[in-house]
Amino acid sequence: MFNKKLNKLSQDELNSFGIDIKETITNSYKDTFQLSPTKEDNSGGRVLVEFFESDSRKKTQYREKVIEKLPKTIKDLLINKKYQPGDIAILVRTNRDGKNVAETLLNYMNSDEAKKQYPIISSESLFLINSFAIRIMINALYFIHNQKDKLHLMALVAELRKFNNPKTDILHSDFNEEKIREEPTIIPSRFFEEVDLLKKQNIFEICENLIDIFDLKGQKNQIPYIQTFQELVKEFGNNEMADLEHLLSWWEEKGKTKSVLLSDQDDSLKIMTIHKSKGLAFNIVIIPFFDWGLEKSPLSNTIIWAKPQISPFNKFEIIPLVYRKSLAKSTFKKEYYEETLYTFMDSMNMMYVAFTRPKKELIIYAPDEIKQKEIKTVSGLLQKLVSDKVFITSSTDYTPIPDFFDSATNVFELQALDKNEKIPEGEKSEKEKPFELNEYPVTKWNQKLNILHHAKDFFIESIKYIEEKVNYGKLMHEIFSSIKTKDDIDHAIDSQYYDGKLSSEEQVLLKHKIKSIIENEKVSAWFSDKWDIKNEKAILNSEGERRIPDRVLFSETQTLVIDFKFGQKHKEHIDQVQEYINLLQQMEYPDVKGYLYYAEKNLVEEVE
Repeated sequence: MFNKKLNKLSQDELNSFGIDIKETITNSYKDTFQLSPTKEDNSGGRVLVEFFESDSRKKTQYREKVIEKLPKTIKDLLINKKYQPGDIAILVRTNRDGKNVAETLLNYMNSDEAKKQYPIISSESLFLINSFAIRIMINALYFIHNQKDKLHLMALVAELRKFNNPKTDILHSDFNEEKIREEPTIIPSRFFEEVDLLKKQNIFEICENLIDIFDLKGQKNQIPYIQTFQELVKEFGNNEMADLEHLLSWWEEKGKTKSVLLSDQDDSLKIMTIHKSKGLAFNIVIIPFFDWGLEKSPLSNTIIWAKPQISPFNKFEIIPLVYRKSLAKSTFKKEYYEETLYTFMDSMNMMYVAFTRPKKELIIYAPDEIKQKEIKTVSGLLQKLVSDKVFITSSTDYTPIPDFFDSATNVFELQALDKNEKIPEGEKSEKEKPFELNEYPVTKWNQKLNILHHAKDFFIESIKYIEEKVNYGKLMHEIFSSIKTKDDIDHAIDSQYYDGKLSSEEQVLLKHKIKSIIENEKVSAWFSDKWDIKNEKAILNSEGERRIPDRVLFSETQTLVIDFKFGQKHKEHIDQVQEYINLLQQMEYPDVKGYLYYAEKNLVEEVE
């Protein structure tokens, strides 16, 4: 709804546009609470949705029009509205769409029409495999692992040739192994001299040495990739199977699709998938291809794994089914409708995530589907919601959303500023200047302190030893998050045992320990089935920050918020619970009380 009294669209009402759309469709997000700001005046938001004429099936006609319009939209934001490139994010559903958008903008900037150049970073360009520095290191690692591996040795030659002499053609003679070893013009002789020594080092030290050997440390534009790769290698080093062979297997299976995480101060226009935008926020969000389906396409060949209950199919424990509408009239209609529901919810969740990323402006381009008899896509759903009288209220303070839809132009626009009002000339968003590395810091491995690896998870040898471990509190929180009533204790601890985090002896000891904790008279009441229990569910405060209490108990007359502590008492614990109490009171839950439970002392403290 648009507040006529205030005559402005706040940034929080901008987010509410997405939230209102979501709440009209589903109540799926009931486990997460959101509070609206009561103090800050975040005025100045805009939502623009433009529906383009489209051929009903492939939608190529509308996509071509979007591709033509997108550079002009960016130009308007940068030149006329004085936004910076880093203020803008273009969100797409697939990497293929992201590549298409990136190519469109790059082609535009190379044209005579372009008035302003701006840096662009897409999700695809951030993959580690797209870094020549990382490709050099990976090919070198393969050769270190197996010196008979000629394929990766030649790939290393090719990468180094392109790196050192990008404008020179690669010659067939460059791949002569004897020449490569004798004339270190491409591969440094130090690499061959130290290859046997490198193989004896741990994987992190090998990579550090390769950065030095191939002089990659001074490649400023490669530093984010190298840093990310080395962080991943160090994390992988915590694995008990962290040798070179397993590192290379990990690279092929997962590593090559890992991406660089950028600093918030980076001033490039971002192109990324909606999935990767979770948790991020941008002043401007553009969704150029708002057209994905609400259910799976018959051409997707999705496999549903079903457990048949009826003869003769029940002779099989599990059978694969190809997702087709015909399943709705078969023995497997339950599985069909479950898969359909999950797909619908996934589409709704993606729409919700995209709609809640912008801080100032949300721009959506979608195909015109108003003539379609059935709503089968998010665009059809959104068009129905913004053009029909869906939001009806008796209040005179609000105007229904469809009042902002112009059927003649097929454009929905809701904004705070007058259309002719501009941000003052030369105004730029103030950003703290980031600290930049000009060179990746590398020192020789034998001059470094030894790296001591601590596994993220751990094996416990005794309850006494558990209590001395830094990660003890994390383990206990993990167990308690799986316990709603006393009946869940055995299952929660057994899960830790089957995950390899506990021995059979510790499994028994922890069951006894946790059951004795819950025997405390006051604590026992918190694990009764009379409550509606939420374990570790997020509460969003007015700034959009997440707060996650260990346990919140709801009844019609009372609300309890509880935090379990497995260490020493600190004043911050009280402040933390007080904040949870205040948030729940603002949401008007009845008789809110807060408690701290120090398990090691069997002590319950009420927080006033």
